[in-house]
Amino acid sequence: MKARSAAQVLLIAAAVAACSSPPPPAPRPSGALVTGTAQVTLDDQALRTTNDVACESSLSLTNITIGKDPETITIQIDNSKSPTAESIAIDNVGGFTGTYLQNLQGSANTSMVDQTYKITGTASGFHADNPSATATENFTIDAAC
Repeated sequence: MKARSAAQVLLIAAAVAACSSPPPPAPRPSGALVTGTAQVTLDDQALRTTNDVACESSLSLTNITIGKDPETITIQIDNSKSPTAESIAIDNVGGFTGTYLQNLQGSANTSMVDQTYKITGTASGFHADNPSATATENFTIDAAC
């Protein structure tokens, strides 16, 4: 009789577990993006949100590529202490091509919300419609790895 009761309890427990729904996913923190997406703003103009984000990590470095040719952004971040952008190459995004190089050209502040890198700063380069004139652009890049 005990074996039969134990079997019935297990069957009821399995049936209840099968009918219950999983808990809803935890809400994303404010400013966090869905993994594999990015938002880019150049010169205070929001350009796009894209799902073309590739992240590759090796030791303390993370390389992020946003977009596809001919419009790409390539970022290298050092995570050894706190996230720090070492370099950013903006290639023909919104008609602008430019770079930020840590301690050499431009400026950048990097932070992280959940799995989203948030980088704001300036890059030096040129605009496609006037390639002979040097231009400096403000940027904001949010990329979720």
